[in-house]
Amino acid sequence: MRGAAFWSALGYDHCYYDPAREIPDLTGKVAVVTGVSEETIGHYCVEQLALHGCKVYAASRNEQKTRNCLAVIEKANPRLRDSGLLVFHQLDVSSCVLAKRSGDAFVKRESRVDILVNNAGRLAFNYAMTPEGIEESIATNHVGMFVFARELLPLLKSTSKLPGTDVRVVVHSSLSHPLTVRHKFESLADLNDLPTNNSFFSRIKRYNTSKFMNLLFAHELQRQFDAEGYPITVLSLHPGTVQTAGAQACNPWYIDILFRTLGVGPREGAYTTLFAATSAEVAAQREKYKDAYLMPYGRLDTPVPQARDDGLARMLWETTERVVSEVCARAEG
Repeated sequence: MRGAAFWSALGYDHCYYDPAREIPDLTGKVAVVTGVSEETIGHYCVEQLALHGCKVYAASRNEQKTRNCLAVIEKANPRLRDSGLLVFHQLDVSSCVLAKRSGDAFVKRESRVDILVNNAGRLAFNYAMTPEGIEESIATNHVGMFVFARELLPLLKSTSKLPGTDVRVVVHSSLSHPLTVRHKFESLADLNDLPTNNSFFSRIKRYNTSKFMNLLFAHELQRQFDAEGYPITVLSLHPGTVQTAGAQACNPWYIDILFRTLGVGPREGAYTTLFAATSAEVAAQREKYKDAYLMPYGRLDTPVPQARDDGLARMLWETTERVVSEVCARAEG
């Protein structure tokens, strides 16, 4: 709790969010949380949503790890066993083709979706290109997430027209996004215009660039919903300095010390996401929160101005659409 107390003193209210009290009854709602494995933000998002009556699809590429996580949740919460509220869904966001197949499969198995939490992501690991020709951080954190969310748009839209609904899309970004602001996304070459060495600075630059893209995606998605008249709320957020096995694996020792000293665990790290996905305050003040950027555990903040650039957001969206179309066309032969 040292990390939580430190951030609380700076106004980041980790210590004062209680999911049991804050999350309303979600009975009858359906959520998708991407990137779910044990002792991660996804783990605790899935657990809390299900405990409040929501049917939750835990979407990830590693079925065994995710099923193990769901078993841990059920063991800790026996009333969730055989409840039908915890469901695995296969999703690999590192591939355009596989993300599209996953989205197509989801809309065939489910009739609604009230909450989409885009949590899956690649941390600051070594440089790699996917077989589809996209740098792996960009492919996983932006392009695959984009594809899966796009495939779910018809369900999100139709759900938002049902009586009494409050449909939300939550997009994970990062506090560090201002360090790698970009001004041009006209081609695949622009998406891939990143350092290729594996210094910590270069790894962080690739990661931060993808997190900046996440903010542009959220901004353009909200603009489209508003223009089409769908009452869907899109929120982006920084979940906090969260200690996870993935963070430990990619951080150098001196950063790891900071995470261990000032960070919070994944349970507390899920609080901002849960606030964004479920808070009654967001529903009551939708105009205030739509296209909002949140800091822990739900404090409104302002991203860099470029993250709210309509032209840049539209450029990224259109280029991503074109890249995905070309990749999928090649895959179909």
